[in-house]
Amino acid sequence: MNIGLVPATAANVGEYVRVMRAVSSRINLGITDPREALDHIEVVTSKKITADGELAGFVDYYPKGPDHVYIDQFAILPGFQGKGIGSFVLDTLLDQFKVSGMKKASLVTHPENEALRLYQRKGFVVIDSVDNFEGSGEPRLVLELVL
Repeated sequence: MNIGLVPATAANVGEYVRVMRAVSSRINLGITDPREALDHIEVVTSKKITADGELAGFVDYYPKGPDHVYIDQFAILPGFQGKGIGSFVLDTLLDQFKVSGMKKASLVTHPENEALRLYQRKGFVVIDSVDNFEGSGEPRLVLELVL
């Protein structure tokens, strides 16, 4: 499978919203409003994920400091999950972060999110938990990786 990561732009907002709507649940809080998605894409680094030329998902990140990067949204369409795409994307990003001088990566995920196992396999460790994440009534785990 040929997996690609290309910069997302305003032209990708429709695809972005489609992916987020496909994965949004109490476990995954995706940005599903087109205006919010456009605003979001314009302030973070957003990458469109493709698999054999087809839309497979999106991943967004931004710096939280001079040597700390935060992975904000990481969504793979259900039909592409479990095929190693998330692992490939995460490996690629972590390598890029290291090369760019980042020393730490972090993210937040639901304790029931199947991706938690992936994050832990890549070396992320739980450093904190939140009982009511952003008023959702759902818990979240804060994970961090020293690069």
